[in-house]
Amino acid sequence: MLALIVACTLAIPSFGDASNVKNLLGQAAPLLLLAIGQTFVLLIRAIDLTQGVMVGVSSVVLFVLFKDIGPVGAVGVVLLGSSALGAVSGALVAKARLDPLIGTLAGMYILTGILMFRTGGSPLTETPAISGDFLIWLGTSSVGFVPVSFIVACSLAVMAHIYLRHFVFGLHIYAMGSNPTAAIAQGINRILVFAVAYGICGLFTGGAAILLTARIHQGNPHLGEGLLFESIGSAVMGGVLLSGGIGGVWAAVRGVAIFALIQNALYLTDLNSHVRDVVLGVMIIVGVVIKAERPGDSA
Repeated sequence: MLALIVACTLAIPSFGDASNVKNLLGQAAPLLLLAIGQTFVLLIRAIDLTQGVMVGVSSVVLFVLFKDIGPVGAVGVVLLGSSALGAVSGALVAKARLDPLIGTLAGMYILTGILMFRTGGSPLTETPAISGDFLIWLGTSSVGFVPVSFIVACSLAVMAHIYLRHFVFGLHIYAMGSNPTAAIAQGINRILVFAVAYGICGLFTGGAAILLTARIHQGNPHLGEGLLFESIGSAVMGGVLLSGGIGGVWAAVRGVAIFALIQNALYLTDLNSHVRDVVLGVMIIVGVVIKAERPGDSA
């Protein structure tokens, strides 16, 4: 990653500018939350395909609630609602013994249908003044050249790491992903572990939606399009295994850092958007291959 930063700085004059660094950190903040949320699910040998559409749902709900209960209430409802939906989804997947891929794929289609039916696919742009001030502060304010949104994301990342590594239930998540049979034999409740892991994923997805909504200052049902694959790709690139039990928050942080650096550098070079997608896809493969050749703890 350090070599990548040096190479980009030497090759692209504007890469090291304070304005670009601020923009880079602001863009990375929502993806960081999404990748951390997805990491909790990947660790239990599952996956959450509803992340992208949940970002759109949360963005629209946030904007609608602004008018009725203000920014603090709206943020609270979005976080609690996304967490609850995630927990219910995880519990259903575990209880019905559904393949997580199929279960969350069905959920993705259901949520997408409801979202598009209710909004017609059109973004919401009208918000009360106090809520608008809140969005401007969260989306554009910074401490020096570090955006407030990035500080919020990093703070949540630290909390997630502490929970995952130093709390009993975080260790249950690792146990369930490493050896489900042994974990269940030791008395670990599979349904509860799935509900918590998916609930945390939903919580971080709601947080990412709030940061993205603040950045563009509108409730957009299409806001999460493409972010699902970026969150999974970043986590895997950082060292979170799809087979479960290996990885952690810092692995997701590493993956997001590399992904965001490459993405930002490609944008600055004015490459065709389709070519950028090809390069990012190749980098994900390279990252996974390198990790496979250097096994070990990726926490």
